[in-house]
Amino acid sequence: MENYMLLCSQNKKNQLIIIMKVLKHLGLVVMLITAVVLVLSYFNGWSNNNTITMSSLGAMVLGLILYVIGGKKSLENN
Repeated sequence: MENYMLLCSQNKKNQLIIIMKVLKHLGLVVMLITAVVLVLSYFNGWSNNNTITMSSLGAMVLGLILYVIGGKKSLENN
């Protein structure tokens, strides 16, 4: 029974490491998509639309937070 608990504990730790790596990359993807949306909105003349600008700002901040949390956790796990 003790071996099973140790195996489960190690498996959960590995899953956490994978999730943190995904969070880091997901943060970068969110920031890149947001940058593309902002560039496209500029070229299409939507730059004066507050909804697009503010939602892009929120997505950029969210991506940055995910990237920082993922990077911090991956450094702690190494």
